[in-house]
Amino acid sequence: MVPNDGTGNFGTQQIITTNAIGAWSVYATDLDNDGDADVLSASGADDKIAWYQNDGTGNFGSQQIITTNAIGAWSVYATDLDNDGDADVLSASIYDDKIAWYPNNGAGNFGEQQIITTNANGANTVYATDLDNDGDADVLSASSSDNKIAWYQNNGAGNFGAQQIITTNDNYAMAVYATDLTMMDTMYFLPLLMMVIGNIENGEQLYAPTNYYY
Repeated sequence: MVPNDGTGNFGTQQIITTNAIGAWSVYATDLDNDGDADVLSASGADDKIAWYQNDGTGNFGSQQIITTNAIGAWSVYATDLDNDGDADVLSASIYDDKIAWYPNNGAGNFGEQQIITTNANGANTVYATDLDNDGDADVLSASSSDNKIAWYQNNGAGNFGAQQIITTNDNYAMAVYATDLTMMDTMYFLPLLMMVIGNIENGEQLYAPTNYYY
């Protein structure tokens, strides 16, 4: 981490760990419900998803391993997936084509890996947000080996439905994100557009659902 003094001036690098071999992704959020932002890492060379507890002043504890069964761990994200009020963890791992999640008991203790899919070939990125307006976080994946952006419907308890393909025409799909990109809400349209970052040759691409709901 690099501390910010609040005016955009940054201090010297503060090392959290050097034990995330082939570190590829990092995310920060409160994992133990103590009011400060802890840190997550995904490291591909050791297949590891781990977290580091913040004492509230930016001092981080030792590495706490969530799993070493994310083969080629590439992406990590956290949000509440089972509606119990704490941040659960998601991973995408490129060599086992896997999107998975890990339930948090609220104190930063994580349960067994829960597989969402192993059909995201070359899984690069995972993200979660409510895609069907039912109040829970659904999951999105980007996978580069099958050029696929897909989503997985959450029933509200962390049980996910079958893969729903958005596109298989995003060459080397590396990342995915979702937000409302239109100003049409005031005109009764409620589209949720998928913002997809494709390969560098194609530049930024946008994909919208076929159906609009009003």
